[in-house]
Amino acid sequence: MDMFVKMVNSANTFLWNVILILLLCGTGVYYTFRLKFVQIREFTQGLKQVFGGIGKKNEKKERCESHWLLKVKNIPRKCFWICTKQC
Repeated sequence: MDMFVKMVNSANTFLWNVILILLLCGTGVYYTFRLKFVQIREFTQGLKQVFGGIGKKNEKKERCESHWLLKVKNIPRKCFWICTKQC
């Protein structure tokens, strides 16, 4: 029984340390190239979204009358709409 537990522990250690790190890094590199370096291209827009309203005090928020919708393409046989502005 001890031998079985040692085998399972060694397999667990190998899978969760080596294989998992390689798969995560490989997936990150794949999506970086596939999405044309979106992390770098849209970095400034992300900063504006996160920190854009910090210096703005006492501004009234406009009430939106309708949602902006974005049509997501390249999905076979279905048409999905995503709300891009929240009221």
